[in-house]
Amino acid sequence: TYCEVALPVPLRSVFTYAIPDRLAGSICAGSRVLVPFRNRAMTGIVVEVSTRRPDPERVKNVREIVEALDPIPSLPPKLLELGRWVASYYVAPPGEVFRAMLPPQIDLRHEREFLLTDAGRVRRAELDAAGNRSEQEVAELALLSLMHIEDRPVRADRLRKLPGGEAAAERLLRRHQIESREVAVHRQARVQKIVAWNAVPGEASPRAD
Repeated sequence: TYCEVALPVPLRSVFTYAIPDRLAGSICAGSRVLVPFRNRAMTGIVVEVSTRRPDPERVKNVREIVEALDPIPSLPPKLLELGRWVASYYVAPPGEVFRAMLPPQIDLRHEREFLLTDAGRVRRAELDAAGNRSEQEVAELALLSLMHIEDRPVRADRLRKLPGGEAAAERLLRRHQIESREVAVHRQARVQKIVAWNAVPGEASPRAD
């Protein structure tokens, strides 16, 4: 199953994604979904679901939807129709129109993370074997070793804890020894405890003098 997704980008087009089996039945027109777009994660609105395979001449590589964000569609059919009309009438990107129709997104935040490449593993081995390292090389080795030991992507906020970590990451990125991508992270729900006065029947309520 495939779907067309409107993304909040300055393009007057929608993008085709495949619906994985684990999300079958949970995605329909009007649903918010999390999808990969280039090297980042983005939230979009599904505008159409279909079982037709996309034309390979139009869509070269169909990527999968990562997550369905709503138990019920965020935009019902009437609002989807309105959004299409607004986009057509004002010659506006549909994804931008649909984003303006929704409340501000507060349940997700986007973070940058870094991944180690094969070239980065070679660079780490070279630096590890080197005897006399410069200050920049020490910072690069520390970052590459962290990524090698953990064997998983490293969030950008952790680089600030490494001396020279952010500058080292930029140098390694330019040499393609690490890769970066933007991912969406769910915010933790905040719980607030509220205490209220529970008056006993027949007892006078307290008052302030």
